[in-house]
Amino acid sequence: MFDRNADDPTAVASYDDEGLDAVIDWRCEHMVDGDTVTVWTHLKSNLGNSRRLEQFVARYPNVEPMTGRGGGHLRATGPVLTAWPDMPGIGMDAEAIEGWALANGWSGKNPERLGQYVRNINAGKRSRCRRVLQAGYVDHLRRRAAGGDD
Repeated sequence: MFDRNADDPTAVASYDDEGLDAVIDWRCEHMVDGDTVTVWTHLKSNLGNSRRLEQFVARYPNVEPMTGRGGGHLRATGPVLTAWPDMPGIGMDAEAIEGWALANGWSGKNPERLGQYVRNINAGKRSRCRRVLQAGYVDHLRRRAAGGDD
């Protein structure tokens, strides 16, 4: 009765503004005339977890919020952007991710470690981080990768 497998195109984005912008753009590309983008969250208050997502819902008339609480149902046709779904609804292919890592220049045991990390997540294990990255570290890496002299 409730099939969690969808035939619709799917994407998973990182939890930052850049990732959210990319998935919103990607999702909107799958719209046709008359469609409404439905933004699904567990609770209405979850929209407050992301200022960018909250603005997206408030700014456009063809974007409608929907929650899982109380047995919500789709009122419109069009793509659904699911924010913070249950991870067991999202299976990741460890071998495909290892292949991507190899194709994108990862070396040594790093692709294998990434694959094991994915297998652990798929098994329901929570990984721990020993240290927290500084706020600007990802931007620093992006500048370095783009050839900036940091």
